[in-house]
Amino acid sequence: MAATDSTARPSSAASLQDITLDDRTSATMTPDSEQFIIQLIDLLELDVNSREGREIALDLIAGGRQRLKHYRNDIVEDTYETLMSNDHDDLLTLLGKAIRHEWKTREPTWLDDFLNEQEAKEPEIYERIINLVAEHGCIWMRGCRPLALVVLFQYKVFESFDIQTN
Repeated sequence: MAATDSTARPSSAASLQDITLDDRTSATMTPDSEQFIIQLIDLLELDVNSREGREIALDLIAGGRQRLKHYRNDIVEDTYETLMSNDHDDLLTLLGKAIRHEWKTREPTWLDDFLNEQEAKEPEIYERIINLVAEHGCIWMRGCRPLALVVLFQYKVFESFDIQTN
């Protein structure tokens, strides 16, 4: 692992899950964060200007693809079925990118260095962990995300990992 800087990223890089859901863009939201939200809204075929579409997109970033079950009635049935099918990667890929962006901008710099190292050293494991989080969200690791990620990489416990989400 390269650097051992334990300082957190600047508070100006707001967590996607902490963004205030109002009609205006948060002053602390990065353009990339906003872009992920817009791309999710488009993928869900929702109105990009609606508060509800924004709330759904942010909830999916926090809760993963499985959270989409809570919005089944808000999404066109064919779109919902396509996005929930096991072979549909667009939603998981986009959620994975949004989550990774959040980790890069919100977590301590050493975690970003660690994740980059893991991606280079064990790309298959890295992708499996990103997909696990994109599928089930970050809620279960909210207490200490850096520790949870290090444990997942170190012990590769995700094989039998039973994530309890609601």
